[in-house]
Amino acid sequence: MWSAEYQKEFIGIEVKSIWNAWVDVNNWPKWDKELEKTLLESPFEIGTKFLLKPKGGPNVTIEITEINPLKTFTAVARFPLAEMHNFHELIETENGLIIKSKISVTGALGWLWRIIVVQGVTDVVPKQLEELVNYVKKAEAKTR
Repeated sequence: MWSAEYQKEFIGIEVKSIWNAWVDVNNWPKWDKELEKTLLESPFEIGTKFLLKPKGGPNVTIEITEINPLKTFTAVARFPLAEMHNFHELIETENGLIIKSKISVTGALGWLWRIIVVQGVTDVVPKQLEELVNYVKKAEAKTR
C-alpha cells in the first residue's frame, strides 16, 4: 500500500459549507478544474456510484464507501488489480477548519496505478483544496 496526505487549515469557512460542496458531486467541476464532468444520479450515501471524467482522461466509476456527515467521506476508484481510496476529512479547530485529504492505493498492481493515475491525482490536491474554499467563499458571499 502507498499513501499520501495533505491538509491545510482555512480561516473563516464553515464546515457545513465545505460539506455541502462535497456532497454536490455534479458541481465538482465548478471548483475542481482537473475535472471535465461528474455525474451522480442517486443520493450521496454509502454504496452510491458516480461517474467522474478527468480532463483528458477516461470516465471512471467512483463508489462512496464511507460517510460520517459533516466530518468524513471516502470514495474508491477500482482499477485492474488495484484500488485508489480517497479519504476526505473536516476538522474544526479554535482558529478555523482543517481540510484533510488522504489518497492511498492498494492491490497487486497498485505500484503501476500509482505511476499512471494516483500520483497525478495526489499532486493537485493542494490546488483543489484552495479552489474548493474559494468556490465556497464566493457562494457564501452571494447569499449574504
